[in-house]
Amino acid sequence: MKKVVTRSSLKINISEGHLNKAVFKIRGGMAIIWIAFVGGLLIISLCPYGLAADRSPAPPRSKITFNLEQLDEQGLYGPPDGRRALHYEFCIPADPKFEAQVRRLDPSCQIFKNSPGRIGCTEEEYLCLGNTHQPDFKTVLLNLAKLPYVKRIDQAFFE
Repeated sequence: MKKVVTRSSLKINISEGHLNKAVFKIRGGMAIIWIAFVGGLLIISLCPYGLAADRSPAPPRSKITFNLEQLDEQGLYGPPDGRRALHYEFCIPADPKFEAQVRRLDPSCQIFKNSPGRIGCTEEEYLCLGNTHQPDFKTVLLNLAKLPYVKRIDQAFFE
């Protein structure tokens, strides 16, 4: 039997009556505590959430959730008489160093500090909007997807 107990920023997995993992926020980040009983000894291990053993990084291309093959060499898609750039969105941690890194990689990127976007950025994240109508757009997207703090890049739709 597995039970998950959640209290605000603390999530605890309980299996067969034994605590085996706790996930909690530390100064805006996440961490995992592994707790085990081995030979009567209590063993506790703490590691940053992004480095936890049960979180293998996704291949960069898999973070891009739209079809890059629909885009021509100029980064445009659509019918011949209505070609347009594809706009995309992703979230980054609310930290000036990550903001600067993303701006260096993607000149088209606009960063919004108080908007979740359709992608659902949290209060601890900034919304980033870019577009494919730029030189070497595929390389730009793949470089963004390689960033460990970018979880996914979705096509943006404006209403």
